Amino acid sequence: MRILRTLNLFMLAACALSAQAESKNELGLLLGRIGIAQHTLASGEALKFNAGTALQATYARRILKGGVADLLFEAPFVATPSNDIRATNPALPRLVASILVTPGVRVKFLPHSRISPWLSVGGGYARFDPSKSTLGEGTTLAAPGSNGGALALGGGVDVKFWRFVGLRGEVRDFYSGLPNYGVTLTDSRRNSVVVSGGFVLHF
Repeated sequence: MRILRTLNLFMLAACALSAQAESKNELGLLLGRIGIAQHTLASGEALKFNAGTALQATYARRILKGGVADLLFEAPFVATPSNDIRATNPALPRLVASILVTPGVRVKFLPHSRISPWLSVGGGYARFDPSKSTLGEGTTLAAPGSNGGALALGGGVDVKFWRFVGLRGEVRDFYSGLPNYGVTLTDSRRNSVVVSGGFVLHF
């Protein structure tokens, strides 16, 4: 009987620790592609971009637990080493790199299911760095870098994979100010879409 009581106490303690150890935090590590909507120069010429690689790390923490949906705070960090520019104006830089950090909130539906879709919204910081070399093989007239604000809308799907590791596919749409290309544009905003996938660590 003493052994049974000891086992029961051990089981209760294990259950309590398991409940306390329920993961509230996530770290997403993703790789994807970024596409940028074309701009228009004052001359009427279209300024286009080749799709570039996007590296993303996203931290999230659950702030409200529900039966059908959870509410999380998230802070996505997206870096694009380069987007090649396609235009005939020789004064334009050859490429532009960017960093986007847009903390916000995420609503995760069916959090206890194997497959959990989610939606997010956030806003924050955008950094742009055009290259020093131009399409005309000269030196760019653009500033070495510029900062601005950014708004992000996102959606994706999380799939439980193994213990504390999951899989994620997502799309994020960023609206921000423009980099300084060294030429006059008719646009005032930049629209960038990032499609990515990777792993999520739960802890």
